[in-house]
Amino acid sequence: MAASDKVLRIAHISDLHVSRRPARGEWTLKRLIGYCNYTLNRRFRHREEAVAGAVARVGADPPDLVIATGDMTQAGLDSELSAAGDLLSPLTKKGVPVIVVNGNHDRYGGPPTASWERFRERLKLGLRPDRNGIYHLPGLDVLPLDQGVESPPFFSYGRMERHTLAAIAEAWSGYPKQVVRLVCGHYPIVDERGKRLKFFKGLGGWRELLQLLRALSVSAYFCGHCHRRYMYDLGSGVMQHVAPSLSRDGGVDIFACAGGELEYIGKS
Repeated sequence: MAASDKVLRIAHISDLHVSRRPARGEWTLKRLIGYCNYTLNRRFRHREEAVAGAVARVGADPPDLVIATGDMTQAGLDSELSAAGDLLSPLTKKGVPVIVVNGNHDRYGGPPTASWERFRERLKLGLRPDRNGIYHLPGLDVLPLDQGVESPPFFSYGRMERHTLAAIAEAWSGYPKQVVRLVCGHYPIVDERGKRLKFFKGLGGWRELLQLLRALSVSAYFCGHCHRRYMYDLGSGVMQHVAPSLSRDGGVDIFACAGGELEYIGKS
């Protein structure tokens, strides 16, 4: 990148898994199983202290944008959303907008609620997408994709609908390609070996999404879900960046965008 280029710094986080006990009337079979799993297992690995520490580190040198790729909550509860928003508030108080997509855990209670939309509005600080859902920043276009669906107990798959992908293709094909195009969702398209994820925890429509990313000259695809960091070259100039679980790893991936390029700087 040339020294004269204006640099846009981006932080990528994922999978906070903030948990609260469901209130009366919020229990479902999946939430019951998930709460038991969290109480007996996950609470020893997913810690809110790790999230708070990572947010403090990032806030010490604030980026221009944070992208959070799903599973903000453990069971899609309003109380969990409120707590997740509080954990991320040190960033928004410094004027850093956070673009959020939902994951499978955020959909434990079914379709997105008004609370979920208020949560997103709270974090993005007035940043507005165009009518096609694309955010335009200096030198960067960002398209967030909600891939979470309500799935049966013990399943964690997501889905991309073909009509959604067709609408994206039509909308973005008319935009100039001089800027970096970044797409973010919850699910990786492939694992570390380039293989599709198992059907019960992978993304339906992953082949169509991959074709779309390549056809539209997308530079990067941000995601999470697997709780571990890895990168994989998807071909045609598309790099998949998978963020670790923030509550488990505490790691934040930092990128710089300038001069029509997106560069991975390292982890914070």
